[in-house]
Amino acid sequence: MWKESWEDTGGKVKKWEGYWSLLASINKAIESGIPITDPSFYASEIACPDSIIESIFEPADGCIETIPLLKERIRILREVGRTLVEVCIDLLLINKSDHSD
Repeated sequence: MWKESWEDTGGKVKKWEGYWSLLASINKAIESGIPITDPSFYASEIACPDSIIESIFEPADGCIETIPLLKERIRILREVGRTLVEVCIDLLLINKSDHSD
């Protein structure tokens, strides 16, 4: 459950399902100061322990359904984060060497 709409500031609550619940969870994390869209953050088990990711995707009050395969999803999220960080570093190094003439 979360806001009635993305523009809602009155605190109305609506149950989001499927993809929309993912967006609501990510938006809620960002508003709470959790940098969940930063690959270097979610790739790190130290900066972002499983418990933080689990709390982001915990069921809303009154909901008995949990996110399926959460441990596997966390493993994949970390793998994607590490890959993105490595690719960005490689691109920065390539870009730097191209301009070092």
